[in-house]
Amino acid sequence: MKEKNLNEMFTMPRHMVFPGTFQEALLSAQSKRKWLMVNVNDDTLFDSYALVRDVWQNEVVQSMIAESVILFCAFKNVKAGSEFMHFYNLNDNDLPYVAMLHPL
Repeated sequence: MKEKNLNEMFTMPRHMVFPGTFQEALLSAQSKRKWLMVNVNDDTLFDSYALVRDVWQNEVVQSMIAESVILFCAFKNVKAGSEFMHFYNLNDNDLPYVAMLHPL
């Protein structure tokens, strides 16, 4: 097994993240009849990086996500992240945040 350097350990695996907007992710989840998992992170919090290292980098988790959900990720300081936080009434103390949404 290949050893990972620090950068790789704390970088979100891009292949598992939906590449579009939140609305596009929601529509994709609806059309594929999958749940939408949303992850909002704060790039100044180690807990956000630990979530990547300990959860999103796990191959079993990656396999489960690929089969059953659409994963949308955003940072709080970008438009998608701040809009999600505002709509769902989240504050900085709630981060990192992971939610499962049923795309009715």
